[in-house]
Amino acid sequence: YRAVACGDEPFAVEATGGQGNGTVTYAVTEGQDVVSVSVSTVTILKSGTATITATKAADEDYNEATATLVVYVTPKQVDGVYQIGTANDLFWFAGLVNGTLENVEQDTAASAVLTADIDLSGETWTPIGSESTPYTGTFDGQGYTISGMTIENAESYSGLFGNVTGTVKNFTVTGSITITGDETVAKVGGAVGSLGTASAGGTVSGVISGVDITVSAGNDHIGGVVGSMPENSSPTVENCIYTGKITVTVAAGSVAGIVGYIRTGTIQNCANQGSISVDVDGTGSV
Repeated sequence: YRAVACGDEPFAVEATGGQGNGTVTYAVTEGQDVVSVSVSTVTILKSGTATITATKAADEDYNEATATLVVYVTPKQVDGVYQIGTANDLFWFAGLVNGTLENVEQDTAASAVLTADIDLSGETWTPIGSESTPYTGTFDGQGYTISGMTIENAESYSGLFGNVTGTVKNFTVTGSITITGDETVAKVGGAVGSLGTASAGGTVSGVISGVDITVSAGNDHIGGVVGSMPENSSPTVENCIYTGKITVTVAAGSVAGIVGYIRTGTIQNCANQGSISVDVDGTGSV
């Protein structure tokens, strides 16, 4: 296989060996939107995985033969920090942190910056970081917006980020999260589902969440920006704003515009400019 990065110069491929005098041609057989090939020159289009197949034509003595090269294209890095400028880059980064990329080692501590506004409309989002593998790196949005994030039938630890002990900062996120079904769902936030574990804190800073959250199934710890700060590790949420709408139609444990639940930690210089609508009998806290 060959690993390259977005922004790298085109590169040449050459199949050698074998027998016969047949002409060798090259074609992208998987991932045609990731790379293209002209004669034997490969041009990078976006992050992802592609397969290039070399075909040696049959001649009077030998049958046709093929060989393949798998190309892994990562987002560009500057000083070890991934430069995230497209929806595809962001999905790739989520896969890197979550360990779902084929033949790519998981990296929960990877750092990234946004380099452009990103539209996730039409796609279903999988949160970055999970209950068992929190995100421990630094994600700096640099003032850009991630719009159209959609999580349907959300599970626990849901948001743009599912579980964080690192730092996420300086971006706006909009979209929608729906909680349905029969299972109890906990720790859901527009930007971060859960912040901090028993052994490590975490920071959310300068984030504007306009994510609408609709709750129609059993739930606990629902926040417009952060769902929960559940442990004694003193995480921090600062300079954040919620502008979306939270709609609750079932009994809720803890619901709030900024942080649904806090055990210990700091919330400072934050404002809820959104709305919370609760239409249910029962107990809970808002």
